[in-house]
Amino acid sequence: MRRGLVLSGGAGRGFAHAGVLHALEEHGYQFDCIAGVSIGAVVGALYADGYSALEIFEIFRDEPLSRFLKIKLSSAGLFRSDGLRMLLQKHLRATTFEELQTPLKITATNYNTGQLKVFDSGPLLEPIMASSAIPLLFHAVQIGDQHYIDGGILSNLPAHIIRKECEHLTAININPIGPVTAPSGLFEIMFRTLQLSVHANIHQEMKNIDWLIEPQGMSHFSMFELSKGREMYDLGYQYTETLIKAEIKS
Repeated sequence: MRRGLVLSGGAGRGFAHAGVLHALEEHGYQFDCIAGVSIGAVVGALYADGYSALEIFEIFRDEPLSRFLKIKLSSAGLFRSDGLRMLLQKHLRATTFEELQTPLKITATNYNTGQLKVFDSGPLLEPIMASSAIPLLFHAVQIGDQHYIDGGILSNLPAHIIRKECEHLTAININPIGPVTAPSGLFEIMFRTLQLSVHANIHQEMKNIDWLIEPQGMSHFSMFELSKGREMYDLGYQYTETLIKAEIKS
């Protein structure tokens, strides 16, 4: 049976992706193709490049938030994305999609046309950066004559792009919606609005998914709470362990 894997966006919550994948690895789950968006594109690229879940966690474990959010006040974005770019350049062995060990598809939003773009061939780094370019925070990434921003704006769980290529599709969603108190600042309002927007487009993908893994408790973590990476990793791992054991017993 050909199995596919879909990794959602969720910024710093990506630690949970690694935790879920670690549990799946321990139980022998393997995937023949991967689709990812935003942080899911980052994790998906490293996983497709042959890194284990634990190795991916260790790459990001000791990285401070300041590495990824360096202020660059401009009309294009508030922060530079140099930190993520340098980290990927250091660790990615593949430079093109074709060099990856597992076929990978990455989505980004074409800012010029307003349409979803799927990248699956050619240079690897720029599509990852484009898929991760959260609006207002980071400037759009230019590829050719087009500009791209976070793919989660249009599809934060892009199962449909590999549905026809696999018989069973597993999706990991680390960006659930939870209740919040009254907004207390501009950034909180911006992130909440973005989260609500990307969550709304997940529902239409449910028909394409055979197994949805959505670790409970992720809504308690901020999208940029990197200091709690270990907690998110453990939460993803333990939740998935519970799911698998329940499935085995049934």
